[in-house]
Amino acid sequence: MMTTLTPCWSKTLAAASRVDIAQYRDTEQILFLPDVYAYAQGFASANSAYLAGRSIPVSVSGIRLDEVTRVVAVSVTADLSPLLPSLLQGGGVITVTGYA
Repeated sequence: MMTTLTPCWSKTLAAASRVDIAQYRDTEQILFLPDVYAYAQGFASANSAYLAGRSIPVSVSGIRLDEVTRVVAVSVTADLSPLLPSLLQGGGVITVTGYA
């Protein structure tokens, strides 16, 4: 079931690519550009055509940066209950997190 969500690496790499390079070069502090959520959402949406075709939105629910390990984590969430209504009557919200 989770394989229908966006491949974790594409949205995560998209977010990782939105690091403010000038800020890092000047201060060595890692910050995301203001459009990081929109950019990652674009990748999540583009890679979830199967769900979009069934009117199931996929949304970026979190982007985190571990400044020690310099790992970016991006989470996407979708309610998959429309795919299996008899099985997921109470809701089928699934969150998947990818790392880069």
